[in-house]
Amino acid sequence: MVRIIAPYPSSYFQRLAQVVVGGGPTSIELSGELHDFLGDDLKSRYPEPAGKIRITSGLPMFSKHLIDHTESAFKESKIIPTKTMAKEVKEKNVVLQIPDKSIAEVPCGMAVWTAGNKGRQITQDLMGKLPSVRTNRRGISVDDHLRMAARMTASSLSAAVPLLPTRPLHKSPRSRQGAESEEVTKEKEALSRQLEKLKLWPFRYSHRGSLVHRPDKATADLPFFNGNFANGGVATFLFWRSAYLSMLFSPHNCTLVATDWIKTKVFRRDVSCD
Repeated sequence: MVRIIAPYPSSYFQRLAQVVVGGGPTSIELSGELHDFLGDDLKSRYPEPAGKIRITSGLPMFSKHLIDHTESAFKESKIIPTKTMAKEVKEKNVVLQIPDKSIAEVPCGMAVWTAGNKGRQITQDLMGKLPSVRTNRRGISVDDHLRMAARMTASSLSAAVPLLPTRPLHKSPRSRQGAESEEVTKEKEALSRQLEKLKLWPFRYSHRGSLVHRPDKATADLPFFNGNFANGGVATFLFWRSAYLSMLFSPHNCTLVATDWIKTKVFRRDVSCD
């Protein structure tokens, strides 16, 4: 018996292209995980399609040394890093803006968006109604206690209440709306007195460094004295693993994750059931 194997159509390999949109650690780590899964685990079962898989990703927001290091590592792993901006995601391709402002379309079978989301509607409404808090186009400006720069009073949020003179000429009957306004004012004053008793420490951002996984290795950008320590390789990969386990806190979770890593390293991922 002669078995004739027809060649794969071009559209088949087009669907094997993966595009990861984003320039942060999430996009780089996802690209590395995709490479390990598609290039290593699927290669034993589907050798021909696995060799045709192409991953396109953005560059990380690290130092220039690590960007060059990650870019060279991605090229070795057949991951194509680009310095472009995603303008639109269509059904079968992604529209990219090249640094020279030209537009290009990249065909893909799957596009993963890791570049962040648009702000919620309440945030957009506040930014439109309060121009003073819109010093940054990406969000609302807050102080060290995470409070908006411009505060909205109870009268601006509730129904409009007519202002009464400080010294009325005659005693007017107390309306329901006026009584509700007085209750709100008293509650605000009581809440302010409670907050004054609390010692609220201002928010201070403390940068502990960045760790990201890439194919078979890891990249680290850590603050060290007055400078930065930047490195990448097998030793950094082991450090990334230990830092990942330390953030799980529970010994039960640490044991489960470490066991899964060992099983994946020895037996690879089980793709026979999917």
